[in-house]
Amino acid sequence: MYQEYGDCYAQAKTYHSLGMMKQEQKQWKQARYCLLQALELFVKYDDAFYVPVILCNLAQFWQDSNDMELPTAIGSMLGMVEDEAEQLLRYMLDLIRGS
Repeated sequence: MYQEYGDCYAQAKTYHSLGMMKQEQKQWKQARYCLLQALELFVKYDDAFYVPVILCNLAQFWQDSNDMELPTAIGSMLGMVEDEAEQLLRYMLDLIRGS
């Protein structure tokens, strides 16, 4: 069990790193895929540290890429409707800005 968790955790961190790199390169499709994969894995393992980190990254991605379908994808992973996920992304953007 530990090995399985460790492997998935390492995989999630790798997806996160790749997603951030692709976001910087404005490769939106690949960045979206990697960040959502990271979120899915961190949510699966109920990681209280990395889930908010990934959500902040996804909020920035949402703003930079204008991906209008992102709230729906996040909402389905977190058990929220699209409006709730969009509100969460806006909240994360406020945190990033220090508002």
